[in-house]
Amino acid sequence: MLSQIKEGKAKQVKEDNFRMSGYIESINNSIVKINKSDVSNILNLTLINYEEYLNFFVSIQEKKANDGQAIDSKINTLNSLNMHSTFLIDGFLKNVIINSYSSTKIILRSIIELYIKYKFILQSDTFVAKVYSDFSKVTLMKQNYDLDLSVETKKLLDQAYEVVNKIYNLNGKFNDDMWIKISLDHVTKKTNNKKSLQAIVEYLEEKKCIQKWTYKSYKINCDFNHIGANSLDELQYIDLKIEEGKFKEAYYVMLASLNYIIWDIYKSYVEFYKINDVNIKPFKLRMDQIMEGYENAEKNN
Repeated sequence: MLSQIKEGKAKQVKEDNFRMSGYIESINNSIVKINKSDVSNILNLTLINYEEYLNFFVSIQEKKANDGQAIDSKINTLNSLNMHSTFLIDGFLKNVIINSYSSTKIILRSIIELYIKYKFILQSDTFVAKVYSDFSKVTLMKQNYDLDLSVETKKLLDQAYEVVNKIYNLNGKFNDDMWIKISLDHVTKKTNNKKSLQAIVEYLEEKKCIQKWTYKSYKINCDFNHIGANSLDELQYIDLKIEEGKFKEAYYVMLASLNYIIWDIYKSYVEFYKINDVNIKPFKLRMDQIMEGYENAEKNN
């Protein structure tokens, strides 16, 4: 009996290793193909741009910490959004490199959403940043309360909720997107605003703060998040293109979109806070190079 159990375990380990090795081989082959493909140039430029983006915001954070300055709530909120973005961007790039198309689409949707929030908070006053930050704490409480948190942590989350509940007169009725309506009511001086991301987009478009394609791209990538009817057809089409070695048709538009977002976040921050950054010109030159082929790539998709 014991020998049978041992044989069964050995067989299972062998099968697991075979399955794992198969995936590893497939991923390694994809990495080699991507590196030699028609998308390698824009991917390398993207990695340079992302490194520039990351180093810039890390240096801003370090400078403020070393100077002993109290970071105001607006900058603190923007830094938090940018930090969150770096995790997503890192995941996005890794998924492109290993040729995981659907995962790349899903992550880009989240990056665009953070970008929209970033642009809204950047061009608004400190009140909006505080509202977003306050509601983020409550959202954290709702999402993590059932986890194995310490009694002290749960107590702090409960206290954060009570503060937000009282400040914004929620009467115990909380919705994650309620911060949007409260913020838009504040900046527009109207009370008929909706609590939706699209409402922020419409406000930013009216003020000419974002490009028209932003929300369209968000919605397209949303299809993959919710397993939309078109997602399977697109995946089959993309698989065929990739088999033909046409990686550019699969990834160029997404990579160009990502580059525009990190460039615009970086540039708008520099302009808003009047920072003299020597790296902005080479960053712009790389962006010009990337966007040269954007329109043609978009037409082919």
